Amino acid sequence: MKVAFVIPWYGKDIPGGAELECRRTALNLKKAGVEVEILTTCVKDFHSDWSSNFHEEKVYEIEGLTVRRFLVKKRNSKAFDAINLKLMNYKARGLSSSDRLSSPVSPKEEKTFIEQMINSPHLYDYINNNKTLYDFFVFIPYMFGTSYYGSRICPEKTILIPCLHDEPYAYMRIYKEMFERSGALVFNSRSELNLTKKLYDTKDVSCHLAGIGVDSEISFDGLRFRKKYGITGPFILYVGRKDSTKNVPLFIDYFLRYRQKNSNGLKVVLIGPEDKEILHGKRDDILDIGFVSQQDKYDAYAASLLFCQPSLNESFSIVVMEAWLTSTPVLVHSGCSVTRDHCISSGGGLFFSDYEQFERHIDFIISNPHIAEQMGKAGKSYVLNNYSWENITRKYLDLFDTLKCANQTNQNPVINIMTASFTRGDAIGNYIKSLADIFVDLGYFVNIFADNGSSDVRFRPSSEYKSTGRDILWFHYSIYSENLNHIKESSDFKVMDFHGVTPSNLFKGYHKKLEELTRKGERCLKRYVDDFNLCLVHSDYTFNILEQTGYSNIVKSPLMVSDELYKTGEDQIFSDLLSRLEYLLFVGRIVPQKDILSILRLFSELKKIRQNIVLFLVGPMDIAHGYVKDVFDMILSLGLEKSIYLTDKIVDSDVLASFYKYAKFSIILSEWETFCIPIVESMFFKVPVIGIRKTCVPETIGDAGILLDVLDFEKNAQIINEVWADGKKYNKLRRNCEKRARLFGQEQLKTKIMEIIQDYFPKQRLS
Repeated sequence: MKVAFVIPWYGKDIPGGAELECRRTALNLKKAGVEVEILTTCVKDFHSDWSSNFHEEKVYEIEGLTVRRFLVKKRNSKAFDAINLKLMNYKARGLSSSDRLSSPVSPKEEKTFIEQMINSPHLYDYINNNKTLYDFFVFIPYMFGTSYYGSRICPEKTILIPCLHDEPYAYMRIYKEMFERSGALVFNSRSELNLTKKLYDTKDVSCHLAGIGVDSEISFDGLRFRKKYGITGPFILYVGRKDSTKNVPLFIDYFLRYRQKNSNGLKVVLIGPEDKEILHGKRDDILDIGFVSQQDKYDAYAASLLFCQPSLNESFSIVVMEAWLTSTPVLVHSGCSVTRDHCISSGGGLFFSDYEQFERHIDFIISNPHIAEQMGKAGKSYVLNNYSWENITRKYLDLFDTLKCANQTNQNPVINIMTASFTRGDAIGNYIKSLADIFVDLGYFVNIFADNGSSDVRFRPSSEYKSTGRDILWFHYSIYSENLNHIKESSDFKVMDFHGVTPSNLFKGYHKKLEELTRKGERCLKRYVDDFNLCLVHSDYTFNILEQTGYSNIVKSPLMVSDELYKTGEDQIFSDLLSRLEYLLFVGRIVPQKDILSILRLFSELKKIRQNIVLFLVGPMDIAHGYVKDVFDMILSLGLEKSIYLTDKIVDSDVLASFYKYAKFSIILSEWETFCIPIVESMFFKVPVIGIRKTCVPETIGDAGILLDVLDFEKNAQIINEVWADGKKYNKLRRNCEKRARLFGQEQLKTKIMEIIQDYFPKQRLS
């Protein structure tokens, strides 16, 4: 998934609600695994000359995001300013009796307005020339030329975050056209959504209510703020631009009237860029401290009696949310439906329409500190429950999935991949990711469903799967899980991707729950013999299991091993250490089925011959704690505690690559395997594999290692040492590893998937 956010100006420290929303949304989507870029101009910010290229036109990296800046064209600012002044002085009349917008200016003036505001032909050319490289272009906010002209290029990939207010600009015909042609609209509040539906015909546009994420993990100290700025006594806080667009002059006027009538020492603290129109001479009760750090801003919220947001035109209001996160009540203008609705929904604030209400609400907050405290806490709960970045990011990911599915022009069926658990780094999890990437490359939309999984990967709960009768349910069978119920209920074309079920007896005495789930998985396998249209296996061993169970229509496919591990570098510290050692390597979970105890006994015999060797056991130890204890006990009993090292799971791919690269042999003596990814990973690093002739291991190793017929540890050690000592035999195994590893790459799996699609998928589903 590749998404570009398009915004007039972009930077880490640029103020403004839309600018901040764009930056934080992009960063959190990147964190969630989306490839995100920023397309913007070379203009510095909103307050700069929109004809002036402050930045150089080139590609930047800002906070880990690719930011592409494009030159702006020269503009007739005089013509633009004349029309803009007319718009600013226009009072929007809403819909006319004919249900058509009453535009404040003529069509000719609208044309001049949009042509002479900020525009970048270079940016528009880039979008047009590279539109196939991106899944979506997200334009924010609605008013600027970058959104108007950019969104015209490929409407089907356009997502507009308008940040719409009930303002004169919204009534212009050009924006009506833009809203109605967009592929999707995303709103920050329900009030904004309702206003859009009132102004424009959006029945054919996909509309979504998302909100804005708020950085909830903040710290604050009100006393620290007071000490730093020398402020005593109660004060009302305002944060933002101090101009008429934010209704600040009215707020200051009301406060001055309040001070004339009251001598309670109340002050106002203003944070944000200066604007001369709010200045009333130097006063001790109005403290304008300008720009401050983020930390000072949070401290200011916490120190204030009340936070006031007087603006009439807000599409969300981040500053209101930030105030609530410090448990500070807020006061907003009732003429802004967005902030008023926030206060009503949360119970965290009050709203005023005239001076009398303004005065009454301030007196109420001062006189009722306990109620004010409860209001602040209610506001905080509202923010945490509705606008955490986890919730907002999930909404955007679901939106992208929904839109991408709707945009499938070839009418391919949706591939619904389902598994018991989807976990990063797990063999099945890595395979599912590779499989999904292949389907996407082939033009399919893919969902991944699981009953559970790790928080660092994207999947949907299995309960959200819906059968359509024309899609594909690609079910990964490896253990019992509740989502097995979908197999009987689904009318979709069903594929079983069979990974085998670990024999339950291998968990007996070590993990009661896994013993039960694997036993149920073994029993349930017979239940679905007549339900799957196609079965996919990855070894002769699993082919025979299904065939003996009664399944037919079985196809064998290679199990792709992701090449990400081999493309990484090395960890210099580990490489320097490992390159000096002679060692055997085991990679996998420390569980009974891997028969780690036999590995220890074989290593003990081999060490009698080659005294300097060591053994690394690399893998998680979180499932069978009793078995891990048995492993440690045997290491001690064999006197090998200085020669055997258990690393637990290695998450750093550079470190794991270093372990593979310098290993003399990798070793797999498992009681049960159905493919064994670490064997193939070893081959890619040209590390010969020591294995035993059980289950699928001989088929996977082939001629790239030493296959033991039985476990006779003394004889096994002699066989291994003979190959180890014979450079010609050993190097031949390394060459065989390199050759055999090519059988398990992405192209091989992709070729097989294409054959399956052609030969087995119902043709009517592909029409």
